[in-house]
Amino acid sequence: MRELAWALNVLGWPVIQLGIGGVVLRWPAAPFLDDSWITRERRWERRGDLYRQAFAIQRWKRHLPDGAPWLGGTAKKRLAARSPEYLKTLIIETRRAEIGHWSMLLCVPLFFLWNPPWACAVMAGYGLLANVPCILAQRSNRIQVARMLRRQGDKHSLAAEGGGLTWRATGKGTHREADPAGPSIANRYCRNIDALAAGRAEAESVVTPGRR
Repeated sequence: MRELAWALNVLGWPVIQLGIGGVVLRWPAAPFLDDSWITRERRWERRGDLYRQAFAIQRWKRHLPDGAPWLGGTAKKRLAARSPEYLKTLIIETRRAEIGHWSMLLCVPLFFLWNPPWACAVMAGYGLLANVPCILAQRSNRIQVARMLRRQGDKHSLAAEGGGLTWRATGKGTHREADPAGPSIANRYCRNIDALAAGRAEAESVVTPGRR
């Protein structure tokens, strides 16, 4: 029984991380086009100042591993371009990554089922160390990228007019606004983002009405 517990402890986290990471990376882009209650920017983050001042995130975030490229996702460790389309895709991918790490954290109680208290503390500690810094980095990166888009004057207009909605970023995060366009453009835009995230060159371009 002890050998089984050790095997579950040693293999448990790699299986959880690879499994959840692979599933989240294969989700379509549509659920991540807008900030959810989890990913939306909070006032206490002070537009990213919290991460720079309280956590000194600029000093250590570059040392965090980026597992997305290993699983066929988009690399987020370095800024590969500054075009609005790339930055919009990057914001979507930071939301995807943050949700993935929150999902991994939810698996911590599983290790309480077979471990003594000291081992539960060790496994919970690993879960926190492996995921919380990544969550902080994704939130910090998303705030910075949104700021870059605003400076470009693009206003982060994610042209996803499905169901009469347009996606726009403000200083408090991304929100939806009414728009008369039809759902076909939304479907094309989601496919385009999915293709960009997967690194496929055949991603089609989407022309936003009124911005040719």
